[in-house]
Amino acid sequence: MGKSDPEVITQSGLRALVVTTVLSRSGIQMTSASVDEAWDAVVELLSSVISDLFPYFAARTAASSPAVLAELGVAGHQAMPWADGDKINVDKFRQLLANVNWSGRLPTGMESLTRPRAATTASASLAA
Repeated sequence: MGKSDPEVITQSGLRALVVTTVLSRSGIQMTSASVDEAWDAVVELLSSVISDLFPYFAARTAASSPAVLAELGVAGHQAMPWADGDKINVDKFRQLLANVNWSGRLPTGMESLTRPRAATTASASLAA
């Protein structure tokens, strides 16, 4: 995918984002497999995330790389109704994404997304 191509995310990156959102970190090994079911919760979360991050995808930042998309999926899994452990809702997840610096070659501030306790702490501080 080149800078002048209209696509902003590769199919591989989108697959990684969807599968890791559904299956969390264990889904990284399965990102080449097909996903047979789409849940409303996944569509709601990912459509809002893609919309929120579109400017960074269009600018061809690291946000559109399959590795970063997979990490977003792992973090987004916390907002799924079937997630184990510390959960956050879609709005809190989007607030956490807004705190990440996406403009560099590598995003900074994703720690709060990929560590459930940090995300919960960050979510609590955002609600205050």
